Amino acid sequence: MTQVTAKRTIDAPAETVWAVLADYENIHIFHPGVEDSCLIGEQKNGLGAVRRCDFKGGGSVEEKIIDWVEGERYTVELSKIDMPLKSASATLSVVPDGAGACTATMHMEYQPKYGILGALMDRMMIKKTMGGMFTKVLAGLDRHSTAD
Repeated sequence: MTQVTAKRTIDAPAETVWAVLADYENIHIFHPGVEDSCLIGEQKNGLGAVRRCDFKGGGSVEEKIIDWVEGERYTVELSKIDMPLKSASATLSVVPDGAGACTATMHMEYQPKYGILGALMDRMMIKKTMGGMFTKVLAGLDRHSTAD
């Protein structure tokens, strides 16, 4: 399994940033690679909630919450993946970091498709691309959480 992690200090209370993350259906608001997102089913967030994310430029993924700690983090398992990944899970978390600030983290574990060819693709571009995207996601989370 490959692991990728990005962190960012955000000048907003953890509760404010968590409120943005917990609005599970609306990740497209701060994720620059997601054109639109919607819930699948009635559950809005928490364990078992499922969303579909449609990517800019095409492709999509379904994400089901498999771990939820209110006010702190959630982990999603990706399925119906339109990416060169066999399996993947991602965690978004927020931890208070002094008065009025917090640290947001995005961590993913994944296994690429295509055996040895997939492993080569991972080393050459997938991991780097994911890390760059996570940095942009956290920047978007920052902008959205601190907007007046």
